[in-house]
Amino acid sequence: MAESPHLFAPLELRGVTARNRITISPMQQFMAKDGFLSEWHRVHLGQFAMGGAAIVFTEAMAVSADGRISYGDMGLWSDEQAEALRPLTEFMRSMGAVPAAQISHAGRRGATTAPWDGKRPLVASDAARGQPPWPLWAPSAIASRADAQLPREMDRTRIEQVRDEYARSGQWLWALPRSSTNVVSPPRSPW
Repeated sequence: MAESPHLFAPLELRGVTARNRITISPMQQFMAKDGFLSEWHRVHLGQFAMGGAAIVFTEAMAVSADGRISYGDMGLWSDEQAEALRPLTEFMRSMGAVPAAQISHAGRRGATTAPWDGKRPLVASDAARGQPPWPLWAPSAIASRADAQLPREMDRTRIEQVRDEYARSGQWLWALPRSSTNVVSPPRSPW
């Protein structure tokens, strides 16, 4: 009998067995409301689990409200957001896929509009529509681009706070049906 290609062979990673090696990478959708996933996410991610992918990542989920890229980001900074993920993770598992999540903090790249609105920094006109910019924190007080908000430089207290937010989000994920977590910090960040 011919050996099956590695792509379709099961893969075990830290006690989690994936049915094959097909992994769906995180794809930012900007369709969340107040950090909560929407029906869009359930359909978008559920289709990959149904289609045979072994590991299906959510889009990046902010570890805090001020760690978002935009108001449309998924978040994992409350018990309610974590519990709202349960039906999706249970569905993925029922389809034979391993639910996975990317948790992140946007740092200096936060407080922007969605891509279809220009992915530009939030400004006064956005605030008038109920979407004001929020203060940004980053490893240094350097803006992500010329027209972006200048972030505040993180001190030890703030670094420890963000570390704790990552840990808390990771704990919520591990409490869901067996899942995997991908921890991401902003590009070129020392933390």
